[in-house]
Amino acid sequence: MFNPKIPNNDLPLLPGDFAYQNITLYTKVLEAQQELSKLNGLIHLLPNADVLITPLITAESVSSSAIENINTTTIEVLKSQALPIESQVGPEKEVLHYRQAIMHGYELIQQKELLLISDILAIQKIIEPDRHGIRTLPGTIIGNSKGETIYTPPEGKQIILDLLTNLEHFINTSDDNIYPLIKTGVIHFQFEAIHPFYDGNGRTGRVMMILYLIVTKLLDYPVLFLSGYINKHKQEYYDILRYTQETSDYTKIINYILEAILVQSRITSQKIIGIQQLITKLEDSIHAIIPKKSYQITWSLLKNPFITLQNFADDIGVSRHTARSYSEKLNNANIIQKTEVGKYTLISVPAFIQLLSE
Repeated sequence: MFNPKIPNNDLPLLPGDFAYQNITLYTKVLEAQQELSKLNGLIHLLPNADVLITPLITAESVSSSAIENINTTTIEVLKSQALPIESQVGPEKEVLHYRQAIMHGYELIQQKELLLISDILAIQKIIEPDRHGIRTLPGTIIGNSKGETIYTPPEGKQIILDLLTNLEHFINTSDDNIYPLIKTGVIHFQFEAIHPFYDGNGRTGRVMMILYLIVTKLLDYPVLFLSGYINKHKQEYYDILRYTQETSDYTKIINYILEAILVQSRITSQKIIGIQQLITKLEDSIHAIIPKKSYQITWSLLKNPFITLQNFADDIGVSRHTARSYSEKLNNANIIQKTEVGKYTLISVPAFIQLLSE
């Protein structure tokens, strides 16, 4: 019988004896797949989609970090990104670590189309550079707001590694007749239950979900923002994790993650449509004022939602004096705005910042 105060060293290996072919799950799978497919198609319609990935995932980075009580805003993170590394501090720095982890993980899986333990370790090291690596000491417990122990993860480095090896096999096995969208929820639960690190487990687990969708070719870019859903339904999320720990019944966590994919695919699709419309409007507006450099300016401002004047000049290949002249013209036309952050003046497109923050 499950005891929350005893290390869960007997965590069942995957796939286990769960009825993955449950027809009620597949009804939800088809809905989620349809919305995810729409999102994936819309991403491919974005010009320079590769350039837009980094600013797009900032909101996900903020939401995922907020689940761990690392609180800031998308705007503050985007501003921090524009500053020198030594000026990046506090929650903004941690969120930027998370965003870097997503991008690094994305690069790793593109090389081999697998998600391996080594990739998971690399992701967690970026998220928690000072507390990285597999747990080796006993004593890790999961508590609630009342100070009660609600879960004790497996203990012993070899036990943790064996469980991760089993999870790695489950992730990368495609001939088990289990649909990937169903496996996504199970993979997420299993990783959270293993809880292999001292810190950064939740954030690493949420990165893994997005990367798994890419490995299974259900998504081509890491732009699905599942943390937004989890943030809105946080207590339900923790209740379901606890239920699954106690029962080994994956039905609730599968349904929860499927609903998150369904809802967030729709929300992200609307954001992509908004960005498509903004790009056209922005290019036209800038071309009417600075025709010779309109393309370079447009994509500099989209690639860097906040950017210093010097970086703007370097990015579009003009002198600082010319960049200042351009920025004055664009500011007077209400296309950009200027924001003072310490000794730096940042320029941005307010309409783009608003879209990224929604």
